Amino acid sequence: MIEFSKKDKKAARQIIEIGLLREFAVGIQKIEEIIAQWQTDKADSRRTYLELHETLTNHDKHIARRYDYMTGSKYAQIVIAQLIDGVISADDLQHLNEDTRQYILSATKFLKGE
Repeated sequence: MIEFSKKDKKAARQIIEIGLLREFAVGIQKIEEIIAQWQTDKADSRRTYLELHETLTNHDKHIARRYDYMTGSKYAQIVIAQLIDGVISADDLQHLNEDTRQYILSATKFLKGE
């Protein structure tokens, strides 16, 4: 695991925040899709409500597992996970120093099996 410099930690926090906001948007989009389907099909309200609840609960658990108790020692693994999930892109890493950026990109490729 790489040790982030003070500057990289600051940049990583900003990158992670961008990814977190995008993850919130993904959750909202999932909810909107369920509601749109319900409106289109006039589906059973109870079943739709349960699906909304389950979707939101699962998404919230995902966010909690990834971001709760976030410390500097977890920044690299969070950024790598965000890259793997497509929440952020390599372009979002531009403010990290070159060694840190290359480490993260290499680890991401390795974990994706590329």
